[in-house]
Amino acid sequence: MPIRYNKPSAISFDSDTTISLVVEMAGAGSAKPVFEELPGGQEATTVKLSNRVVAKLVGPPDQVSITQADPPEERPLMDGTNAQWIWNVRAKQPGKTTLTLEIYAVIQPGGDANTYQMKTYTNSFPVQISWLSQLKWEIDQIDPVWKWLGFGTPVAIACGVIAFFRKSIFKRKPGGPARSDSLR
Repeated sequence: MPIRYNKPSAISFDSDTTISLVVEMAGAGSAKPVFEELPGGQEATTVKLSNRVVAKLVGPPDQVSITQADPPEERPLMDGTNAQWIWNVRAKQPGKTTLTLEIYAVIQPGGDANTYQMKTYTNSFPVQISWLSQLKWEIDQIDPVWKWLGFGTPVAIACGVIAFFRKSIFKRKPGGPARSDSLR
């Protein structure tokens, strides 16, 4: 069966990147219009599948967040109707990340259904991140103790400067009345 999926040039840190897989049951090339709106190029190939298919997009959970936009993972394949899966992917850290698209055939010979992995596509993607998000991410990686020290030191210095000038402004002038006398 012909399948088609999009392969984005990068995974975004600041917003979701959409990745989609289509089993083209309506004929080879029938899903091309779907991919015109999606990022990256299209990859097309042929895979032997059963009449029920499971598709999963996986990646390291500490590097990416993957949400299936249209559950469930398992879909029936019907002649004349394309089966489509859509995932929203967002990077959790800068650098590169690896995603794996897994396609399983679901076979139910008698009683229980069994899944068999039919095809796997693994690709590495650079992470696209704005300079402001990069800076925020770098700050978030700092140990909380150092954050407080880094923030606390300037605050302590500012408080000391304010206290110094406050004392010097309200200091009693020599030979002048005491401050409490001037308020009477």
